[in-house]
Amino acid sequence: MNTEFFVLIVYIAGLVFLSSPLRELELPGKNILFVALIAFLFSNIFTVVEEYILNAFFNHLEHLFIFIGSVLLLIGSVMMMQGIERK
Repeated sequence: MNTEFFVLIVYIAGLVFLSSPLRELELPGKNILFVALIAFLFSNIFTVVEEYILNAFFNHLEHLFIFIGSVLLLIGSVMMMQGIERK
């Protein structure tokens, strides 16, 4: 079994377990954090797909979604920290 495929399975399992507590949070930025996690999921999917077809194309998509997820993670984290400070 390919290592990237195993990482994808573990990430999906972790996302399933993390999504329920994340939905229950009442802090600003939680939706942005969830979208960031979805962007990282897509980057993992593109990592697996690039092993089989259109390597350069899916490699670019993988890195694009890592960038998008990182920016959203930063924005969501800052919004959450500001929400914690206000309480």
